Amino acid sequence: VCFVCEAAPTPSTAKLLAISLGGSNLTGAIPASLGQLTSLMYLGLGNNFLFGPIPESLGQLTALNYLELFSNFLSGSIPPGLCNLTALVQLGLSNNQLVGEIPADIGNLTALTE
Repeated sequence: VCFVCEAAPTPSTAKLLAISLGGSNLTGAIPASLGQLTSLMYLGLGNNFLFGPIPESLGQLTALNYLELFSNFLSGSIPPGLCNLTALVQLGLSNNQLVGEIPADIGNLTALTE
C-alpha cells in the first residue's frame, strides 16, 4: 500500500474528523495536503513504513486531539508548527529517526497527557 494524497480536499472531506490507518503497512511520505483537513481531530498513522519529514502543514490542524506518528521512519526535526496544536491530548512521535532539539514552544501544549 502506498500512501498518496495529492488532491485538495473536497467539501465532504473538509469535515473529516478522524483518520485511523495505524498498522496498515503504509509506505511513502506524509502528504502536506493533510494539513487542509482542518476539522480533523484524530490522525493515526503509527506503526507503518512512512518516511521523510513531518509536514509543517500538520500545524494547521488546530482541532487535532490525537497525533500518532510513532513507529515509522520519519526523519528531520519536529516542525515548530506542531506547537500550534493546543488541543492535542496525545502526541506520539517515538520510534522514528527524528533529529534535533524539541521545539521550545512544545510547552504551549498544555492539554497533553501522553
